[in-house]
Amino acid sequence: MDGLLASLLLGYALGSVPVVYLLARAWGVDICSVGTGNPGAANVYRAVGRVPGVLVFLADAMKGAGAVLLARALGVAPELVVLAGAAAVVGHWYPLALRFRGGAGLATALGRGPGFAAPGWARGPRPWPGRPVAPPQHRPCRRRGECCLPAG
Repeated sequence: MDGLLASLLLGYALGSVPVVYLLARAWGVDICSVGTGNPGAANVYRAVGRVPGVLVFLADAMKGAGAVLLARALGVAPELVVLAGAAAVVGHWYPLALRFRGGAGLATALGRGPGFAAPGWARGPRPWPGRPVAPPQHRPCRRRGECCLPAG
């Protein structure tokens, strides 16, 4: 139980690291005031450029994978590891550093996949028979994309 609580807290903390804000600042842009104002990889891609957008996407995906791998390293039961990944997505949606105004969380959600089943990921995504949890402002296509997780 202690490992689960630690993985939830660390997953949220990892997910709430404002990578998008830091990388956009490195390119001299306040991402919350340009484009759509959404601090996410798509806005960075459109407003700042291709390289920063891809870097943000990969960094956000690593936050999701890192939370899952951290939970596994802490000895959390395999069926509960998914909660650490969900905590990272919630941390991305509501980061403390950005006054709870985060990105859509698609990259973070997709990044959880390699942490769940690395060998299964190599075979490609399979439909996951669960219902995604997403805030109401998310488009249906993003929710469908989050449902594709690897079958291990």
